[in-house]
Order: sequence, then C-alpha cells, then structure tokens
Amino acid sequence: MPLPDGNITWPPKQFDDYFDLLGIFDGWYTGDVESLSATYRNRPITHRAQFNGGIIGLGARAWWGKPPAGGEERSRLHIPLAADIATLSADYLFSEAPRVVLPGERSKDGNTERDRMQERTETVINTPAFHSLLLESGEVASALGGTYLRLVWDQEALTAVHADA
Repeated sequence: MPLPDGNITWPPKQFDDYFDLLGIFDGWYTGDVESLSATYRNRPITHRAQFNGGIIGLGARAWWGKPPAGGEERSRLHIPLAADIATLSADYLFSEAPRVVLPGERSKDGNTERDRMQERTETVINTPAFHSLLLESGEVASALGGTYLRLVWDQEALTAVHADA
C-alpha cells in the first residue's frame, strides 16, 4: 500500500467523532474536571429510563437522579472511578510478568543461535521494565480503548503509544 500524498488532514475527518469520544474518555481517566465540565455543560446527562414509571423508572432515577428541568444547573462531584477501574483491569490482566522461553534446550557451551536469542530475550522482554510497560499499556487500553507498543531506535527501549496519540 503506497503512502498518501502530502498535505492531508490528520486525523482523517471520518474519525472526528472517535477522537471526540477519546477526549471524553481521557477526561474521565485523568480526572480532568474542567474538561468534563466543558463537555457536559450543554449536554445534560439524561437517560430515557428516568422518565419511566414503576420499578425501572425508580431504579433509573436512583442511579442517574431526577431528570434535570430545562435550564436547571446541576452541581456535580467527580469520583475518579474510571482510573481505578483501568488500573484494576491492567492488574488483573498482567498480574504476573510474562516469561518468554524459546523452544529447544540450552547447549553446554552456550554458543548456539538459540542461546544467543534467549539471552537477548532475557535482556529485552523478561525484565521488570517490560512488565511495567505492559501494565501501563493495559491501563491505558482499558481507559481509552487501545494502545500500541512501539519499537524505537534505542535498542533497549520499547514504548507505549496511547490510542489518542
């Protein structure tokens, strides 16, 4: 697939709604009260079930509150639950550090190709730094819906790139 010509808009216009949602998710994840306030200032939080009668309407009003009247200003309290859920999700997913072992046996002298590749694997992947990177990327993926691991020029480094980058 060829690279696109220069001077194109990035990100493409068809992804505007997606990146707007990522901005909202990032506000919840980081606990940015100003961003959340600006997002929801003109968009009252309502749910159709709040207008229902009976037990469903009662439950919806207990959870989401009474639907706001036109022009009513609500006071809101931010509880950083999104970050806690993302951290908990990453902790469950990567509670133990992965251990990569190449197939085959180690040779007595340790000079085979497999032994050199296993030593490199021990240096790059089977390390606490790599496990920390996996925890970070798991937490960001839980909050924003995706993350990418990227190799960089530094041979000892691997970085996590957030979905909204």
